[in-house]
Amino acid sequence: MDARRTRLLLSESAGVGTWSFEPAGERLDWSDDILAITGYSRDEMGSAEAFREILHPDEAQAVRSAFNRGILEGIPQTLEHRMRNKDGRWSTWRATFHCEPRRGGAFALKGMSQDITEMIAARDAAVAAERQIRQLIENAPFAVAMFDRDLRYLMISSRWRHAFSLGHRDHVGLRLEDVFPTIPKKFLAAQRRALKGEVISSKEDRFTDSQGGKHWVRWEARPWLDAAGEIGGMLAYVDDIS
Repeated sequence: MDARRTRLLLSESAGVGTWSFEPAGERLDWSDDILAITGYSRDEMGSAEAFREILHPDEAQAVRSAFNRGILEGIPQTLEHRMRNKDGRWSTWRATFHCEPRRGGAFALKGMSQDITEMIAARDAAVAAERQIRQLIENAPFAVAMFDRDLRYLMISSRWRHAFSLGHRDHVGLRLEDVFPTIPKKFLAAQRRALKGEVISSKEDRFTDSQGGKHWVRWEARPWLDAAGEIGGMLAYVDDIS
């Protein structure tokens, strides 16, 4: 396998390619790797007009403005945009370019673009999953809180705030022990066991909230798993039975 073919395969795997734009003639030159990913021939993507035609309508004006600032003012840019591949699918790209002066005061653009379609899809999926988790926690019929591996609050339901007199203060990022300095050691021990993979519960326990109020509660502590299947922290469920 020759060196050029090897470079092409590596670039395709990484989803990275280069391109250049010359203001004289408004020609765009794309590297083989970008052409391979998008499915277009060099002629099909060889002009500024052809490029504009495959930009997503929501971002076409922003891309055009960024290019114009580069061409007319020599201002380098980094931006994200979508392009329609030849097979009709949309791909998302992160483009970065610098500017080189040309005669007449205009600038040529020399850029590198990375296909970030999968990364964006993963990010959107993570955002959607977090939104769903927040909704489930908020709508649960009992008090729920989500903690990380250091037992710092990640999410708190309104029932949890009410049950333990937390008010509307933002406790996200605070450790459980900071919010409840008098928390019984057996609770902390149970939560640390949950971080090791156990599900711990009690049908009846006495608990003192942050304002000194006494509660009889039943509770459960269990681990939650991250996308890699590793324990990411603990979920605590509490039902006030006072």
